[in-house]
Amino acid sequence: MRKASVVLLTLSYFVLVNGRIARLLHGRPFVSEHVMPGIAMPAAQPGAAAWENALIFSLAFVGVVLALIPLRRGERWAGWTSAAVWAVLGGTRFATDPQCLQVLDVHRHGCHTFVIALVVAVAGLVCIAIKAY
Repeated sequence: MRKASVVLLTLSYFVLVNGRIARLLHGRPFVSEHVMPGIAMPAAQPGAAAWENALIFSLAFVGVVLALIPLRRGERWAGWTSAAVWAVLGGTRFATDPQCLQVLDVHRHGCHTFVIALVVAVAGLVCIAIKAY
């Protein structure tokens, strides 16, 4: 179970940063995730996307390090810390992105990639909890 939790948590962080890395490689690092052609989007504060990228990349780095070092060794505190990292990521995303609340409606565009990463992370955290008890 420990290997499964490490793999699932590492995969969830990869899914989380995958779209950001693709935008950085294509030269559009500060384009919003929900920009669609033909739809006018309100101008965001300058630098807001840079802070969002910095938050996601730094917390993803912390999460991967937690998954690969202390969780692999079976330290219980790392599971709680990983849950706290995902609570911060999920809380800020759901609080600031109104389209994330539409993710359950399959006919509307929301933050499906983020929710997939969140579900994979929860599966990894459940594996940690099963192993602990």
